[in-house]
Amino acid sequence: MDKNELSERYFDTFDRMYYNLSEVVEMLHDEEGDPISDPEVVGDIVTTLKQYIALEMDLIKELSKEYTDGI
Repeated sequence: MDKNELSERYFDTFDRMYYNLSEVVEMLHDEEGDPISDPEVVGDIVTTLKQYIALEMDLIKELSKEYTDGI
């Protein structure tokens, strides 16, 4: 992998995270557009997002390692 591909892969990773963040905003509202206030439901959504973000951040670390190992 060259540095341009690394940059593209970083971009793709963050692009997915941004997309999922916007999806979470939708998930935090009901069909009428009212915010969900149930702490359990909100907590579940936040926990799921944290796990997803952690996976993407791990991918970024792995991409950097893959790039460095290939130099």
